[in-house]
Amino acid sequence: MAIAICRGIVGSGRREAASWRRFMSTSSWWDHVEPAAKDPILGVTEAFLADPSPEKVNVGVGAYRDDDGKPVVLECVREAERRIAGNLNMEYLPMGGSIKMIEESLKLAYGEDSELIKDKHIAAIQALSGTGACRVFADFQRRFLPDSQIYIPVPTWANHHNIWRDAHVSQRTFHYYHPETRGLDFAAMMDDIKNAPNGSFFLLHACAHNPTGVDPSEDQWREISYQFKVKNHFPFFDMAYQGFASGDPERDAKAIRIFLDDGHMIGCAQSYAKNMGLYGQRVGCLSLLCENEIQAVSVKSQLQQIARPMYSNPPVHGALVVSIILSDPELKAMWLKEVKIGMFCYSGLKPDQVDRLTNEFHIYMTRNGRISMAGVTTGNVGYLANAIHEVTKPHEPTTGHVAIQRLARAAPLKESKPSTSELSRLVDPWLPQAGQEAKPDPIPFGELFIAKGFDFVSADLSPSSPRLRLRRRLILRPFPPPLQLLHLSCSGDGEAKPKSQSGIWNTVKPFANGGASGMLATCVIQPVDMIKVRIQLGQGSAAQVTKNMLAQEGFWCFL
Repeated sequence: MAIAICRGIVGSGRREAASWRRFMSTSSWWDHVEPAAKDPILGVTEAFLADPSPEKVNVGVGAYRDDDGKPVVLECVREAERRIAGNLNMEYLPMGGSIKMIEESLKLAYGEDSELIKDKHIAAIQALSGTGACRVFADFQRRFLPDSQIYIPVPTWANHHNIWRDAHVSQRTFHYYHPETRGLDFAAMMDDIKNAPNGSFFLLHACAHNPTGVDPSEDQWREISYQFKVKNHFPFFDMAYQGFASGDPERDAKAIRIFLDDGHMIGCAQSYAKNMGLYGQRVGCLSLLCENEIQAVSVKSQLQQIARPMYSNPPVHGALVVSIILSDPELKAMWLKEVKIGMFCYSGLKPDQVDRLTNEFHIYMTRNGRISMAGVTTGNVGYLANAIHEVTKPHEPTTGHVAIQRLARAAPLKESKPSTSELSRLVDPWLPQAGQEAKPDPIPFGELFIAKGFDFVSADLSPSSPRLRLRRRLILRPFPPPLQLLHLSCSGDGEAKPKSQSGIWNTVKPFANGGASGMLATCVIQPVDMIKVRIQLGQGSAAQVTKNMLAQEGFWCFL
């Protein structure tokens, strides 16, 4: 009996091993898959959530918050939810979605008394918010006009490019925003419209342009519409913020109404993520104006056919909320009262300034400088304003001589904010120890610590008052050991050159170093090698040249 049991165990082990081998044999299938690039918008929130700093601020993704940073649910939505709770229905919706929600959405976009709706000239389906509406239309464009292209404004919502790219529709761009005037570049925009091939597709933001917030005036919309008629262009409106540009949904639909009055065939993507706060419900509408009812039936059937293998049919809950609010006079009046202006500010901050806000101050936003005002509270507005001031104030010209050298090795520090004396052990002898007088120096200078690792320590010194400061507002990406160190000098003429020492520094190239210095992170000590830059103030650009070279070698540099 014992032998039989042993054989059973051994046999079982062999079967498990064989099963494991079969699993392992497929592991190489995905070795070629590399990490995808971070999403420029949703990646901001991911980075924010991963940041342990208590000072962090998220003004990136647009979602309304109260003054405590908690999500806001509109009262009209709460009331609609209460009504739904008493009459739950979890059945599948048709492929085209909720008929009631679509009817109300068309009234909101095309007008309450639109003859086009009454005559059934509009093909429309419920979509997965604005993204889903744009994607279904992009696939429709590709399927039935495969040689067409889409003109997209510069700048635009980052996902627009992804949507039409993945639908395999050729993209072009047209002028829209003028960085110098921080307004509409109307003349250049009109030139692009005139010069585009006849019958081109154009993506237009119906109102509250994302990310700039800059919209054409009513007269400018009329000129745009006229030129579209001349060139027989097709306007596809993305209307994700109806009600947020002026506070009046009717007024915000003015561009669409102008194009309709001028006899255009248009397309429209609607979203209720922002103006009803239904971010996670993914509810929207896609509509295409057709010449007659027969054509509208055909177009709708094709839109549904595209949606079927993509997501089969849309979710029901958000559609119920929207249809109840828009069809009930009391709730609609409540919604119109609640929706008043929003929600972005196009700050004009440059990408390098945004990077400094993130790395030094733990303030997260998209790199185009768009700020979600919903993330600004009475508790963080002062901190945010001071940080923006720090990264935008003019810098004195720097250079003369720039030297980079390894910091003195320090003993491991405790997991707490270090004392001044502990910090002083990290710096070279020319920096006075705590309590000592600063050595006379006729030229003020600052220092830069560069770590190919996590956080870093900054020591500042002026001739009159030496001071040490812990830079707690920086999170650097971790790098696996062995850590690397670069030694470089920069001459006053602005050309960075390698500095030779004992014949080992022959090229400007990082090298592996097995030793590790003590490192100060945000209340956590990690082993890392660090290097220091001493900059004497003068004229020229050697410091910037040095920064650029270090960046090319994979080091993080912050002045």
